[in-house]
Amino acid sequence: MRSLAIFAVLCLAAGPLAAVAQEAQNPVAGAEDAPPPASWATRCVSGGRAEPLDCSISQRAVTQQGQLVGAVSIRMLPDGADPIMVVTAPLGLYIPAGISYAIDEGTLQPLQLRTCERGGCVADIALSANALEAMRGGQKLNILFQDGTQRTVTLPMSLAGFTAAIEKAR
Repeated sequence: MRSLAIFAVLCLAAGPLAAVAQEAQNPVAGAEDAPPPASWATRCVSGGRAEPLDCSISQRAVTQQGQLVGAVSIRMLPDGADPIMVVTAPLGLYIPAGISYAIDEGTLQPLQLRTCERGGCVADIALSANALEAMRGGQKLNILFQDGTQRTVTLPMSLAGFTAAIEKAR
């Protein structure tokens, strides 16, 4: 009986997740009148004047109704180490499949799934110089995961403006 209840909850969660992801990746009629794709925002903070800047860039994927579907943030580490990419995906994903990314149609790279909380499931990875270079020359950062029914969901994130944002954050 408990298994049936868990299955019912997963099925209920999977329906909205699939609909939101479907809406996020499928353009709607009249999309040519829509604003350009989301760009990368740069944010730098400091603990004080003598402290180094802590910079990151980010982009959010939202539906036309403004509902958050996913987010990507890349934090530049002050010690010169590889930047860390943090991805937030919606709740209801199939956890054993994890979260992966690919640049354009490139090879899938798995991220380390860290936690799932009220705001979504969070995964991260250190980005090598090669990955950053591929992102600079790419068109799309594809975030992939499976929904509760184990269907693959792709959240395409535009790489337009990525190079300018990452240079600003350095």
